[in-house]
Amino acid sequence: MVFFAALILAAALPWWPEPKVDWEPATFRDVPLERRQIEANEGVSFTALRGNVSVPERRAVLTSRSISIGFAVVPGVAGADGPPVFMVAGGPGGSHIANLDRSWVQVLIQMFRRVGDVVLVDLRGIHSSTPNFELSGLARKWRTVASDADMRQLIRDQGTDGRSQLLEAGFDLSGYVVTEAAADLIAVADRLGYTRINLYGTSFGSHYTLTTVRQFPERVQRFFITGVEGYDHTYDDGVEVLRAVELIAQEAEAVWGRAHGAGNPLEALQALAEKAAKNAPEAHGLKPHEMVGLVKSGDFLDFEYQLSSREGMRSWPHDVARIVEGDRAWRMPLVRRLMGQFVGKDASDAAVGLFDCASHISEERQTRLRATAPVHFPDDVAFMESLCSGWAVAPLPATFQAGEMVETPGLLLHGTYDVATPYANALETLRQFPEAALVTVHGGSHAALWEALEAEETFSDDIVRWFRGGAAPKDVRLGPIEFLPMDD
Repeated sequence: MVFFAALILAAALPWWPEPKVDWEPATFRDVPLERRQIEANEGVSFTALRGNVSVPERRAVLTSRSISIGFAVVPGVAGADGPPVFMVAGGPGGSHIANLDRSWVQVLIQMFRRVGDVVLVDLRGIHSSTPNFELSGLARKWRTVASDADMRQLIRDQGTDGRSQLLEAGFDLSGYVVTEAAADLIAVADRLGYTRINLYGTSFGSHYTLTTVRQFPERVQRFFITGVEGYDHTYDDGVEVLRAVELIAQEAEAVWGRAHGAGNPLEALQALAEKAAKNAPEAHGLKPHEMVGLVKSGDFLDFEYQLSSREGMRSWPHDVARIVEGDRAWRMPLVRRLMGQFVGKDASDAAVGLFDCASHISEERQTRLRATAPVHFPDDVAFMESLCSGWAVAPLPATFQAGEMVETPGLLLHGTYDVATPYANALETLRQFPEAALVTVHGGSHAALWEALEAEETFSDDIVRWFRGGAAPKDVRLGPIEFLPMDD
C-alpha cells in the first residue's frame, strides 16, 4: 500500500519546484538573449541561449492579444555552415527546452550541431511560451472509474475542464492550432535572421513539421521526421497499431513457450479480456476497459513493460504471465478510485489534446477507423471523440487533412514495431512528398531514431550527410529483443 499512499500524498501536496538554473545576459546574431553552459555526456559541453518572440494569438484577428513563443539556440560546431535545424517536440505538450539537461535531447543537439545552429522552439502555450497551460486546479471531486462508459466520461470531462480553465484564464482557444504554431516557427526564424531553415520533429512534432513545410515551402531547406503523424493521422488506426503489437508478440513466442495455453502474450491478454467481458471469476476482477489498457502498458498494475520502446518491451512476456495469474489485481479497486483524481486534473494535463482536436482527421478516415476498430484493443477514435467533445473546438477545414503534394526534400524514419504511431502512417505520408525518402527501422519502436543511432555507429554521420545534400541513410535492421526470462 506504500505505492498508493505516495500517490495520494502527491495529489494533496504541491510538487517540489525544479532547481533554479542561472542564465546570464548575452547576444546572438545581434539579438539579446540569455546564456548558460550545458555539461553534456562524455565531457562535451555547449552553450545554450534562450529568448522569446511576440506573436499574435490569432493572426487573422487585428485585435488579438500578443503571446510569447519561447526558443533556445545552440550554435553549430566550427565549420557547420548549413541552415539551422529547428527542433520541435512531440506530445502535443513536450518541450526540448525543458529537457536541455537530458541526454536524449543532448544527443540530438550534438548531431544537428554538425549541420548548423540548432534552434529549439516550444509550442505556443507550452513551457517557456507564455501564457502557458500550467494552471493550477485539482479535479473537482474523487470519482470511481469502473467501466468503459466511466472512462469515456472522465476523458470528456478532461476536455471540458481544460476548456473552462483556459477560457477563464483569457485564452482564445481558436489560436491554439498547428497552423498558427507553424507561423510561430517562421517568426522565430525571422527574429534570429534565418532566411532558410531545416526542420526536425517526432510524433506530434512531425505533424507540426509537415504543416510548416506546406505553409512555408520557400523557407524550408529540408525536413526530417520520425514517428510520423501525417496531416490526417492525429487519431491512430487501431488495425495498424495491432499489427505492430502482433509483430512484437511473434518475436516473444520463443520466450513465452505457450504459457497459459496461449501462443504469445497478446493472445493471453486477449483471452483474459474475453473473460473480463463476461465477468468471469478467471479475470481476477479486471474490467474490459482495463484489459484494453494493459495491452501496451502495465502502469495500472505497477508492472514495468511499455511497448513504446524496445527497452520497455523486454519485460512484457514476464509481466503478462503474472497478470494472467492474477498478480496485483487487488490494486484495481483503488486505482479505479484514483483515476478520477489524476486524469486531467488540471489544464496542463488536459491541453495536450487541444491541438490534436483542432487538427482532427477527415470524415472518411474517422468513419473507416470507427468501423474497423479491433475488439479488446485500445480504440483511439473513441478516446479522441470523447476528449474532443469536451474541448468543443472547431476543427481545421477538410483541406488541411487532405494535404497536398510538396516537393521539399524530406527524410521520414519509422519503426515497424511502433505502437504509438503505426508504420502505415509513414507509407501514406510519403506519397505526398515526391522528393522525400523513407528509412525503415525494422524492429524499431516509437523511439526508432535512438535505437538506430545505438545500433549503427555511423547512423548519425549518415543523417548529417543527408542534411548536407547527400543520399538518404539505408534501412536499419535491429537485432532480436532481449526479453527477460519468464521465471525471473
